[in-house]
Amino acid sequence: QVMIATLLGAVPAILSALLFLIMWIFIFSAIAADRIFLKEVKYGKVLTHRWNFESITNAMLLLFRTSTGDGWFDVIYDAAVQPPFCTPNGSPELQWLRDKLGHDVDGDCGIGDVSFIFFVVFYLGCGYIFLPLFVATLIDYFSEAQVEDLSLFNADDCEGYAKVWEEFDRSGGNCPTISIENLRPLIERLKANDHRVGFSVSSDWNRYKAVWCRVMTNPAFFPYGAEGLKIKDESLSEKYGIEAITRENFGKCFGNSARAVELLDYVYNGCDTLVRGAEVDFGYTARVL
Repeated sequence: QVMIATLLGAVPAILSALLFLIMWIFIFSAIAADRIFLKEVKYGKVLTHRWNFESITNAMLLLFRTSTGDGWFDVIYDAAVQPPFCTPNGSPELQWLRDKLGHDVDGDCGIGDVSFIFFVVFYLGCGYIFLPLFVATLIDYFSEAQVEDLSLFNADDCEGYAKVWEEFDRSGGNCPTISIENLRPLIERLKANDHRVGFSVSSDWNRYKAVWCRVMTNPAFFPYGAEGLKIKDESLSEKYGIEAITRENFGKCFGNSARAVELLDYVYNGCDTLVRGAEVDFGYTARVL
């Protein structure tokens, strides 16, 4: 299913890559089918009544064939044929034929060493520019699809998370933060919607506590390093046996116990960037979950 969806999504990019390849083949076909270039060249090992440069259509078919590597080196020699293996324009035999037929007749010689330059440039463009471009397009789309499929938060998950967030965002989807009191309902609502980051808080209390602590110590709101928020009230510090509230011991602020309530109040009063009622950040919470 992922493969089919990826291929369908890659169709526009694939068509663009193919269009560049077709344009490349068309340009060289138009040059090769010109009267003074390869249109009248003598048949050889590859050039036949079926495979030739007598029209742009035939030239495109032949160049497409050579772009796959089939007989591309032999066609170089066919296009490079020179006297005495062909009839040049200034030969007496050709002049006699013109007088006999009563109209102009071209020789059937090739373009000599220019043939090597012409076909090598063409083949390098096909084999080392446009074919890799086509393959790279497919690889890029399949890589994105694999990352999307394996990612914990792919596009569908982000959309589902945002919809649940809107239920708790009183500003109508314009506020990036909500109250910490809504963290548990948010997680359980995600669980009810079968979102992969949602879980049952009552059955996994330790996980919820860890999420709560990480959300509350968001570096944007709790900008303290390893030293943490120093407790300047010595009586409070002695009472609970801690000198600072850090990300590691923030769990002491979790819950409804007197100690947790008192320590959490101290955090709100001591940290200007942590606003009561706006502790849960949209993006950071998504990463934590």
